[in-house]
This record gives sequence, structure tokens and C-alpha cells, in this order.
Amino acid sequence: MIKAQLIRLGDSLRRGLWRWRLRLGAAGLAALALAALAGGAAAVLAWQARADQAQEAQLRQALAQASDSLARQRQAEAQRAAQQQEQIKQAALAQAQAERPPAARPGMRMDARAGDEFVDPEQAPQGAGLAAAPAVPATPPVLPPGTAPARVLLARLPPLAQRDDDLALVLALAREAGLANARAQYRRLEPRSTGIQRLEITLAANEDFEAWRRLMVGVLNRLPHAAVSGAAWSRPQAEGGATEARMGFVLYHRTGAVQ
Repeated sequence: MIKAQLIRLGDSLRRGLWRWRLRLGAAGLAALALAALAGGAAAVLAWQARADQAQEAQLRQALAQASDSLARQRQAEAQRAAQQQEQIKQAALAQAQAERPPAARPGMRMDARAGDEFVDPEQAPQGAGLAAAPAVPATPPVLPPGTAPARVLLARLPPLAQRDDDLALVLALAREAGLANARAQYRRLEPRSTGIQRLEITLAANEDFEAWRRLMVGVLNRLPHAAVSGAAWSRPQAEGGATEARMGFVLYHRTGAVQ
């Protein structure tokens, strides 16, 4: 039955094609065929263009998703790096606080007469109250006229017994300047002149420049026999206010009486 239907459909198409050939002639039929082919080609091209546009849209969407994913990944990595840096900073600060010498803490001092050991004033009765007492420059002895200039300069230096008070004053001035958390290091320098002993105290902290300026002005005004041995500043972040800095002072004292 299906075969018979197909045969009838074929016969109908042949008869229709024959009628169009009789109406249009061979040239007209060829033109009609060419028009049909052109229409089919145009339809194929239109379909291909729509397919290309759809594929391009898919590619653009995929690129946008990949870009967003990469941006989120970079943001997450930046946040993790910032957190790790903050953890490292906090750990370093905690370690610095733990390793901070006792003499840099309030109420503590360094007793130079006990071999430069850090001692507590409560354990050394002879030094009780030195950390809170202001240093008073020693009165230079009266020298006869014609005394050598070197002896005159030596006479202007305070005695070695005043060194504990001077160290306590430096730490007190650091706290007043806003450097209460400064780490202190002490170093006895090699003697360069007979009768003079030098001790260097170096403070380090993460504070702004103004705090260090106040400390330097305070020390030089209160201790005429002190000198700045060095200072260094660094700022880890261009827009940050905190400054990593170190500043050293050298204290000069005479070890004996001026003859």
C-alpha cells in the first residue's frame, strides 16, 4: 500500500514538472531551478550565520565566566596573603614582646655595676626608685685656671655612678614620646679615651616619625653628655602611617675623679 502511494506521488510530481515545463519552457524551468537553489543556499547561509552568532555568544559567556572566576580566585588569594601577612606580623610582634629585655619595661633598669645584668629594683635596694627619678647632671668640679682642655671636658661628664639614672631617664622619655613598646638593647663600647666609658642604648619600635623626633629632642635636652649614634627609618607600606625605626644613643661617663 505504501509502495502504491509512493508511485502515485512520483507520477504526480512528474506530471506537475511536465506541466511547468510546458508553461515555462526549458529556459524558464532552468531559471526556476536556479532560483530554488539560490533560495536554498540563502537559507543555508542564514542558518550558518545564526549558528555562528550562537557559538560566539557562548564563547563570550564562557570567557566572561572564566574572567569572573579568575578575578574571584585572585581576590581570595590576596585575602589569604593579607591574612598570612597579618598573622606573621602578629607573631613577630608577640615574639618581640616576649624577647623584650626587662630593662625596656616600666619599673626595670640595668645595673651597670652588677656586670651589665638586668635586675629588678626591688631586688637591688641600693637602686630602688632610680627608674622614676629624673637624672640630675653632676656639678663639674672647680678646676684651677690653666687646666688642660681635655681635663675640662672630662670634668663636664657625670660620674659612672649616674649611668643607671641616665638609662632610666632615656626609657622614661621614650614612654613620654609614645614609644612605651620600644625594644631596648644595650652595648658597652670599647674605650677610646682614658677615664671615659661609653654605653650605647638602641631603641626599636613601629611608630611614626614624630614620636622619634620627640624622643631625640628630649634626650639631647635632658642629657648633655648623650649623643645620637644612629637612626634608621623604613615604611613597609607607601600609604601606611606606621614606621619601623631604630635609634641609638651613646652615654658618656667618667670612670674616676678629675685630678
